[in-house]
Amino acid sequence: MIRSFALAAAVLLVSLPPAAAVAQDDLARQLINSCVGCRLPKDLHGRDLHGLRFVGADLRDVDFSHANLNGAEFTGAGLRGVKIVGANLNDAKLAGARLNDARLAGATVGDAILCADNRGGDDFAPRTVCADLRGADLHGVDLRAARHCSDDERSAARSCRPVTRAELTDLAHADLTGALAPA
Repeated sequence: MIRSFALAAAVLLVSLPPAAAVAQDDLARQLINSCVGCRLPKDLHGRDLHGLRFVGADLRDVDFSHANLNGAEFTGAGLRGVKIVGANLNDAKLAGARLNDARLAGATVGDAILCADNRGGDDFAPRTVCADLRGADLHGVDLRAARHCSDDERSAARSCRPVTRAELTDLAHADLTGALAPA
């Protein structure tokens, strides 16, 4: 019931005219951020969604074009067919997100986390998880500052380094045609 109300309120808030939408951004951000695993409205283009958590969300075919997604977390999110053209993804956490057939042309990726090694469990062995970029349009996307980070659950420390071309092609299944990729 609460989940249905939150979804209905989010749909109403993101469909308001631009002037009214700006005044309602804080409430819309709270509703979207608290909705784990929800299906969100399909049109979120141009929205300020920085720092929000879309963990496990079903975001198939959502239009995030020109949205501010700086620092947003998409862990385990389904982003098949999303449109992220011209969006700001600086510092976004995309490791484990499914971006199959996504359109990212011209998006600003900056230092987004595309791959991560998670150490935990009984053996503390690292497990590498990358964003799944099969079929994604990466034309004009600069991936040279994108990161591969490692978390150590025992010490709560994080270390990051630039993601490699091999990781993008072999683990993230990226077609780097037209993208600025690491050497």
